[in-house]
Amino acid sequence: MNRGKLATWLFTLFVLVFRVPVFLNSKTKSTFAPIDNFAAFVTKYFSGTDDDGAPLPQPPVIARALLYPSQLTTQLSQSLKCNAKENMKVTKIEGKEDYNCPPYFPEFESFVTRKEIMRTHKRLVKTFGEDSRTIYVVYIGSVLLTYSAAFAFFSGTCGRVGVYAIAMLALGTLTNSGKRDGVVPLPGLFIISALTFTSMIFGRKTRRRTKNKKQKTR
Repeated sequence: MNRGKLATWLFTLFVLVFRVPVFLNSKTKSTFAPIDNFAAFVTKYFSGTDDDGAPLPQPPVIARALLYPSQLTTQLSQSLKCNAKENMKVTKIEGKEDYNCPPYFPEFESFVTRKEIMRTHKRLVKTFGEDSRTIYVVYIGSVLLTYSAAFAFFSGTCGRVGVYAIAMLALGTLTNSGKRDGVVPLPGLFIISALTFTSMIFGRKTRRRTKNKKQKTR
């Protein structure tokens, strides 16, 4: 596996599955991952309403779809560890053995609530301010970065969109460092930045080589 493919896979995993945080609020110690910001953005501005105009308790499908891979890996790991224990606690209910372990796959409809997702928005408001433009810069950067990670999964390179996303996140984070409650960039920001540039440069070269090989074989 060359550097471009390795960087692309790591970039995709760090953003979509591991939800690596890129900055924190130094006062509250709240960390922020791009995919969490994207889910909060979608839930805040594109959530459905009931007949009375109140927001639905269930977050939008796209928000749940964004967070499902990370929840799946966590719950699957917990379930496998639980079922692998030799001295597992067993509760007998109506003659059936009920193993006190979580299911392998979380329920897509109920594994996360709107309230849980909106906590990210509240923490962002507390960090940057309700009327601050920076919060929208962070939101747009998070949306673009998540999109580029999904694009990289299918195409093999994050493209220029990932670079633009990193630039916006870095702008929103570094320019507000030390202000208000204090925004502190985390190592995840620099690691994802390095993976983004590597994926774009070497991934693009790999695609060109593949195209040239196909043209020669014709």
